[in-house]
Amino acid sequence: MGNKFFRIVGVASYILAALALAVAVFATIASGSAWLTGVDEDIQQPEIGMEGYREHVNPVAKSDESVGLGEIDIKNREEESSAIQERINNLAVLINKYARLTRQRSANKEGLDNWLRSQAGNLSHQDYLRFLDSLVESFEVDLVNPAEDEDSSLLVTNIPGLENADTTHINWDKYLEWFTWEYITRYQSELARIEQEKLGQAQAKAGSIATLIIAGSAFAIFVFATVILLLVRIESNTRD
Repeated sequence: MGNKFFRIVGVASYILAALALAVAVFATIASGSAWLTGVDEDIQQPEIGMEGYREHVNPVAKSDESVGLGEIDIKNREEESSAIQERINNLAVLINKYARLTRQRSANKEGLDNWLRSQAGNLSHQDYLRFLDSLVESFEVDLVNPAEDEDSSLLVTNIPGLENADTTHINWDKYLEWFTWEYITRYQSELARIEQEKLGQAQAKAGSIATLIIAGSAFAIFVFATVILLLVRIESNTRD
């Protein structure tokens, strides 16, 4: 009867030790993964162009959402101002070229600069430069080049939502307003995504502490069960 009891205790302790060790290992891995994973803080560059503008001016696609902006961080004012001014100059050249080709009013460089700063100047310096680069590229690819080729895709009669516009071609100022609004909206969405991922990671790290406690408790149980097994083995070997 005594031998049977010790065999039962030995088997139960072995099962308990195995389960406790497994729980300890998996809980430790789960706890560590929360600290090893990071947050993707790279802001995805918005891809905006004529196709999006066509959807925007279509009555079905209109939106009244507002945009909030962060604060700009300026370190080297002279270099930053020069880089920004270069892009503003390029944009003004493209706008005026498009205006001549489509018989619209030209852009005032100073007024253009002030308006863009009022709309997107609160972006960080590098993000503001990326915004201006995207804007310059879009004007060249989506407006100036088609205008030079006399592409009919720029005619308002071919764009649902602009049939009653006061010009023959797409107004460059309307396109500028739409592009800026769309870009900043997507930029803000990226910032919100990053903050959400940071919050999720912080919560995961907080939960990992509890998981680590479970792992420690499970390992303690494993040690206890192992000691029981050892005592059973010693008793079995010393019995007459």
